Amino acid sequence: MLSFDLECSRAGYPAPSSRCNSIACVRIVAGPAQAYPESPAIARIVKRPRMLSSGVSIALGNGGHAMSIAPTLQRYLDQNVTYEAIQHEPTVSSTRTAEACHISGDRMAKGIVLRRDGGYLLAVLPASHHIHLQDLRMQLDDKVDLATEDEIAQLFRDCARGAVPAVGECYGLDVIVDDSIDTLPDVYLEGGDHITLIHVDRGQFARLNLEARRGRFSAHD
Repeated sequence: MLSFDLECSRAGYPAPSSRCNSIACVRIVAGPAQAYPESPAIARIVKRPRMLSSGVSIALGNGGHAMSIAPTLQRYLDQNVTYEAIQHEPTVSSTRTAEACHISGDRMAKGIVLRRDGGYLLAVLPASHHIHLQDLRMQLDDKVDLATEDEIAQLFRDCARGAVPAVGECYGLDVIVDDSIDTLPDVYLEGGDHITLIHVDRGQFARLNLEARRGRFSAHD
């Protein structure tokens, strides 16, 4: 069973984190039950999670907006790491999400889906960087090209278009992580829905990408 901590800006509760500028900043700390202690730093349950018949727990923020992490991703996170989910105003890209939540784009991981030799590969790099396909081709010694939106939609069926999470294993994809993001103390990534941000520390991010290849294939914008 998951344990939840939430923080919101309603009267009587702590002010929202500077990471988020939404009307109510909702933080959920979750993970394997034995993996973390209770956190005294933030308010206990502000709004109780609502249990669905499927056993999925959804926490409601101010105004009743549900946290809606992509189910495949949420199952993988719950089974493997301790993470924080932050609800934010709807955004259309990882760069916009970083701006909305006052996070450096260097600490925001984005996933770029590539077509490779009849299959697919997820390249993970900072939102503040752009990918160098030629460098990646040289490191992989293979031809890679950007996948189409339709191809991405078929791979990430439970994610909103344009909200690809920077986690590929749970979607059956090989992954390569740019070195520039591997050294950060913590990392944020899309929750697959344009309104939820996932926050993990460096150790938990490494757990999410145990089988991933590493390389240098991006440059700062």
